[in-house]
Parts: sequence; structure tokens; C-alpha cells
Amino acid sequence: MLHVLVQQVPRSELGRIGVTVWYAYLATAITDRRIREVLAEALRGGETECATHVAALRGIDNVEARAVARRLLALSDGLTLRVLVDGLDPDDAIAILRAEVDTGDQAAKSRVLRPVRSGRETWR
Repeated sequence: MLHVLVQQVPRSELGRIGVTVWYAYLATAITDRRIREVLAEALRGGETECATHVAALRGIDNVEARAVARRLLALSDGLTLRVLVDGLDPDDAIAILRAEVDTGDQAAKSRVLRPVRSGRETWR
């Protein structure tokens, strides 16, 4: 799942150029319906891929996985923007994303193993 989140973080001059082109298309999409549709589809595809990984790794339903994926992708988008304008080192951005993924995975594992009492003991 981490690869989905870090792929856009520019780690080289070539990566920076690629992200700059993406942001140029995003800016153009504000006023160009055709570009907006193409980018929206690409973003939905990335969200679906991320949500699929989240559901598999954390053992949660698709609705919850999509919500987690959206939060992770929003974090990745914000960190990418900060790296692009030299407000954050790429390695630091990737470390933040890795920590967020690891924290969420650990929380999911502990939730799965936590007993829940509702008249009788069950496990989630």
C-alpha cells in the first residue's frame, strides 16, 4: 500500500518535473471539463487501488477502507505539495507516510484482537 502513497512524492529532478506537470493539469482541470473528467477518473482509480490494499491489510469492510484510503491519499497529496515547493524533504515525507500506514496497521491488528463484551465475550 505504501507504494501507492509515495509514488507521487518527487525524489529527483525528473520526479519534480512529473509532479509539476500533474499540478499543471490539475490547475487546467478547474476550467476544462474534459481534463477534469480524465483526472477525476485517474484519482478514482488510485483511490480504489489504495482502498483495496487497506481492506486486505487491515481486514476492514470496503466503506471503511475507502474512508481510510481517502485520508491517506489526502495526506500524501499535501506532503507531495510541500516537497514540490521545498518545504519538506522527500525522505521526511515518505517517513511520515510510512509511520501513518504502520500506525493504522497496528491499530487494526489490536482492534482485531481486542475482546468485546456484549452479553458474551466475542472477538473483533
